[in-house]
Amino acid sequence: MPRYSVGLWFICSVGPRGASGTIRYLSHAFLLLILCFPGRRKQNITMKAELISREEIKDDDEITIWTIKDGESEICLNNLFDSNIYDCDWLDDEHTFCIVNYSEWESTELTAIVRVSGEIIKMGLNSIEHFIEKEALFIVIISGFGVGDESAYYMMDDTDSKWAVLNSWGGYLISPEYDSIEFDEEEQIFYADDYKFNISGESIT
Repeated sequence: MPRYSVGLWFICSVGPRGASGTIRYLSHAFLLLILCFPGRRKQNITMKAELISREEIKDDDEITIWTIKDGESEICLNNLFDSNIYDCDWLDDEHTFCIVNYSEWESTELTAIVRVSGEIIKMGLNSIEHFIEKEALFIVIISGFGVGDESAYYMMDDTDSKWAVLNSWGGYLISPEYDSIEFDEEEQIFYADDYKFNISGESIT
């Protein structure tokens, strides 16, 4: 018999016996109601992904192995990069995007954005200046190395750098052609040098 059926049977069938019996009856009934009808418990608590690091010896050198652990899934970040990773951290509170700091040619230090699922959103960044969490947009300073095959189009050498705005898939909302980009949270407007863009990346005249 379910607990609530037993509780209701007891409350309805066992009546009070005098003043003291009434008190005992009411107290027992109250306890039974609590036991038989507990408050709703929270279910399906979502656990955030974790960044785990450990030290290993490789070719007589000590290196740090970085792993994203998301439930049963584990992704080794070192397998995504041919370069040495020296630091990692979460970019947002929900642990959706990870910042990976790594060293490239001639020990040049660069930054990459990696999704929790292991997809590299963008490499070759000098820095991530601002993250607009609601729209998942990144204001970055990107190197000519990070621009890749488009460096000639943007007239950038590998060591040059420009400001840009990236979307959550690594595309340019605002292309790397500016010396500075700021975002006004209240107006929802980007100020890129002497130009203005709305939150969709459209130019405002």
